[in-house]
Amino acid sequence: MDGSDDEVAAALAAASAALDSIRDRHDDPEKFRAVRELAEGFRALSEHASAEAREVVARIRDRDNLKLRPLADQVGMSTTRLHQLIAAAKKEASDA
Repeated sequence: MDGSDDEVAAALAAASAALDSIRDRHDDPEKFRAVRELAEGFRALSEHASAEAREVVARIRDRDNLKLRPLADQVGMSTTRLHQLIAAAKKEASDA
């Protein structure tokens, strides 16, 4: 595990601890607001992380001039999922 993996693990542990803390609250309206805020934050982070993943895959593909299978092997994902990621990136670029 390299340093970035440690950072991700620490961030996930902190997020899990935050959810556990919210679960321990007794005031349901307050608990609901906190859970909703946490979920909305996770959604936003997920969107940003997914966009970053699309950019990284496109950069690797363009830099190394890779076809789908070698690129999938390099990034550790199935060719089907990688194709979906590339299609989403192309759609995103055409919509911009």
